[in-house]
Amino acid sequence: MTTFKGGKKRLTPSMEEKAGSMRYNPLAASNSAYSLKAHYPDLYEIEAVRVFSQMGDDKEEQTWRNMAINYMVWLYSVDTMLNVKPVEPLKDRKLKAARLAGFKLDDETNQFDDKVIKDLMDLADQEFREAVVQYLIHQKNELFSEIITCEEEHHEAMRLRIAPAKDAKDAADKKNLRAQSKELVHDIRQGWDEFWEDHDDLREDGQAMAYKSIDDRARINLGT
Repeated sequence: MTTFKGGKKRLTPSMEEKAGSMRYNPLAASNSAYSLKAHYPDLYEIEAVRVFSQMGDDKEEQTWRNMAINYMVWLYSVDTMLNVKPVEPLKDRKLKAARLAGFKLDDETNQFDDKVIKDLMDLADQEFREAVVQYLIHQKNELFSEIITCEEEHHEAMRLRIAPAKDAKDAADKKNLRAQSKELVHDIRQGWDEFWEDHDDLREDGQAMAYKSIDDRARINLGT
């Protein structure tokens, strides 16, 4: 069971300054009753984030979801202060993000409740996972687009290579395509590594989710 020793998380002036410089400042939406549309208008435009945010059936559930969005911002923002080097292990960053988002530790067990641990930290909540993936794509759109472009180039190169060579020139072209394909495979894997960073717990399922937003794309299994 995940534990975190200590009381309420407090920010030093330096930490508050770093948080305030984030593109999506979680301190500006620290009130559990905040409006996603008012405080994070860009995030409101991301369908998966908006859907997750609006699934609360009552005030208590809505408050929990608001805090979950803040947890997502603290942990998965590319400019979060939790990524300041030297970067702490992901498990520790998750614990800090949960405390910064306002989730409470049980007085007796000094642990977060199972809903926080399973649904958020372990990414068991399907809608939350989708929101995180779309949030990453939103932030890393240029990198994501480059990965997808390289994958399409690789697929096209493979299609051309499989076709029988018509003549010596065609055979030479296919040899060049093979070299290009190897470079593309390297670039694709490197791109996904940069995209997911150390979020290995999200990578496999998240990559499949990322492809959902791209219709009718043929893909080559690169073992990533």
